[in-house]
Amino acid sequence: MKTLFWMLITAFMSYNVGSVIAHNVVKTECQRLGEFYIGQTVYDCTKTEPSNK
Repeated sequence: MKTLFWMLITAFMSYNVGSVIAHNVVKTECQRLGEFYIGQTVYDCTKTEPSNK
């Protein structure tokens, strides 16, 4: 039972760390190149600022 608990905790933490790393990679590529790619598809990056109401 303990093993299952730690496996679930490890999977949850791995998912979260992977998500943070992926977002940082996309952010870095957008800042550096203005675009990023996944496979053969290239995505253009545009920056938007929140509007102050």
